[in-house]
Amino acid sequence: MAAPVLRIDDDGVMAEINMTPLVDVMLVLLIIFMITMPVITRQLSVQLPETQSGDTAQQQDILMVQVTADGVVMLDNQALTLETLRSALVAAAAAKPDIKVHLAADRQVYYGEVMSVMDIIRDAGIHSLGFVTRPAG
Repeated sequence: MAAPVLRIDDDGVMAEINMTPLVDVMLVLLIIFMITMPVITRQLSVQLPETQSGDTAQQQDILMVQVTADGVVMLDNQALTLETLRSALVAAAAAKPDIKVHLAADRQVYYGEVMSVMDIIRDAGIHSLGFVTRPAG
């Protein structure tokens, strides 16, 4: 019995995909996004207190209420007065009764100001309130 003959196709056609241009384009896009994202996103300067419990996981259906060091109250990165905050939270609680609120207050904010924001959140009918802190260390 004769061994099978292997035939090598040598017509010059390459059957592989050259990945180098794709990798080059992806690296350029990565660099562009790394440069532009810090410019696009607006960061708030809130110095969070440190606790042993660590940071909270980001979840869907959570409203973020922030109190900055100069007393500005923000709801999801929009500055509001206390009355507009109350009406926005009442509307959110009416739309979704089990909505959660995370409160991030600068450590320089007086306790009374934080308590007044907490009262607004409670009066709006929201019973699930969490505090945002920074991990110790």
